[in-house]
Amino acid sequence: DLNDIAPGDGSCLAVDDTCTLRAAIEETNALAGADTINLPAGTYPGGFKITDSLTVLGSREGASIVDGNNQGIVIFIGDSGGRWPTALGPIRVALHFLTIQHGRRYYHYPQHWAAAGIHNYGQRVLISHCIIRENTGIDGATAIGNDTGHMEIVHSIIINNGTDDPD
Repeated sequence: DLNDIAPGDGSCLAVDDTCTLRAAIEETNALAGADTINLPAGTYPGGFKITDSLTVLGSREGASIVDGNNQGIVIFIGDSGGRWPTALGPIRVALHFLTIQHGRRYYHYPQHWAAAGIHNYGQRVLISHCIIRENTGIDGATAIGNDTGHMEIVHSIIINNGTDDPD
């Protein structure tokens, strides 16, 4: 999964002349204003940080999969900047018709309860027609985390998530 070669230039382009999901998110993060990514059916690596308003629209429920490969948070929304959010931020994110799977938390970042699947840090988030499954967290947080943000989850399935807590 390759990065965008010039985030903010208005073109999603990785070094191999493709537009990867990572490159698309980097491009939208660098551009002011709301953007939309239409994600075809397939499996895509996770590990993204969304820092600007964005809609990600999968092709249909269960067909567009974002897989964390048990390597960390699949989707992190917002930018902690080392601070605790005191009010809702300006970012609005909508995730539709996606499967978010195989997030895994091994460490405490940025707060010890950050979730492995989707973690929202002080922003407005809508999750609809998504499947959030098989994410493993620590300290009791697994599939979804929401710090001082607003999160609405509709018509979605949250299944088979757990923790590696030793207690």
